[in-house]
Amino acid sequence: MAKRLKILAVHGVSRHPRGGEWESRWQEAINASLQRVDRTARPEIHFLNYEDIFDAREISAQGTLTAVGNVLAGGLVSLLRARTTPVARGAARGLNDVPDIVRWTAGMVTQWLGDSVVRRQTRQRLAAAIKDFNPDVVCAHSLGSLIAYMPVLLQACQEDQFAYEYRHGATPYGAFTYNLAQAWRDLPAERLTFRTLHHQATRAIAAMGYEQTPNLVGPPAWLNQPMARGRRPAASDN
Repeated sequence: MAKRLKILAVHGVSRHPRGGEWESRWQEAINASLQRVDRTARPEIHFLNYEDIFDAREISAQGTLTAVGNVLAGGLVSLLRARTTPVARGAARGLNDVPDIVRWTAGMVTQWLGDSVVRRQTRQRLAAAIKDFNPDVVCAHSLGSLIAYMPVLLQACQEDQFAYEYRHGATPYGAFTYNLAQAWRDLPAERLTFRTLHHQATRAIAAMGYEQTPNLVGPPAWLNQPMARGRRPAASDN
């Protein structure tokens, strides 16, 4: 007797139209993998689509620059030669007119990190799909894995800000990285949580005079959980 396995598939960045070719490719890959393990397995796959949530929300000018910078940093200069299209349907939006492939790759990640409405709506859609479909397995890829598993993320600044460098003596550091490490060392073990770490680093960056507010994203219940720092190395360990 065939074994039914219900799989909820959550796509990643880029366009994924309902009923598009990507669904067939996913189905073929999942079927091929299952056949190697159990030839009687018959997957029932439900595809979760969420690109309309991103389409309905504009990405900021600074978010656009961040996305383009991420692409350039990854050595994907050729992406910028793609045809430019407006971010949202309708009139052009100046700096928001970015190559479509950038908007729907690095731009989606930047937007998800910086827009709490997008994060909330994508999580709500996923939760509704899980409730309605009751899957045995959630198969998520790329950005879909962030939406599905929602890790705790500490980001150096808000979407419309820059992350600044700080020079400590002759050594340069990212202002966020430097103050995060300081807070990690300085906070008492009983007070060390993601939220207190973020709060102390944010205050220290402001005291330095930088217009930079770190971003903390994650399940609220996790942000206040104690963090294990471990034993500090003693002089005898060196």
